[in-house]
Amino acid sequence: MKKISIKHTENGLDIEFYSDYNNVDETVTVCEEYRKKNDLDISAFDLATVLHEVLCNAVRHGNKGNPEKKVWCCIRVEPETLKIDVKDEGDPEKKKNIGNKNDDPLKPHGMGMQIIEGLGFDYAVDYKTNTLKLVKKIKINSN
Repeated sequence: MKKISIKHTENGLDIEFYSDYNNVDETVTVCEEYRKKNDLDISAFDLATVLHEVLCNAVRHGNKGNPEKKVWCCIRVEPETLKIDVKDEGDPEKKKNIGNKNDDPLKPHGMGMQIIEGLGFDYAVDYKTNTLKLVKKIKINSN
C-alpha cells in the first residue's frame, strides 16, 4: 500500500495520504519545495505552520488516527491567491466546532484556527464535501 500520492497540476498540487504523522511531515516538505520552486509570497514558516496544524487535525480529529483512512490536501495558486483544501474521512458534523476559541491560555489545544487567522488565512468549512478551505492573498513573484 502506497502511503502518499503526489500529483503536480497546472497550478498546484494534489496530495493524498493515509492518516500518519510521518505522511503529514512528508506532505509539508513537498509543499515547501513547491513554494520555493514557484517563489510563492508566503514564508516557509507560515506555510509549514498552517499545513501542520490542519493536516494533523485531519489525522487526529477527523480520522481519529485511523491509519486506514485518508487525508487529501490540494494546493492551488490563482492570481494573487493561495488556496489550500484539506479533506478527511471523518464526520462532517464534527467540523462545526472548528474555530471555537479556547479562552484558557494554559490549555494546550484549541488555538489552531486562531494561529491560522493570525497568519493571514481566511477559512470556511464545506460540510457537503467535508473540506476545510483556506485562502490567503499573496503576491505573484515574477522573475
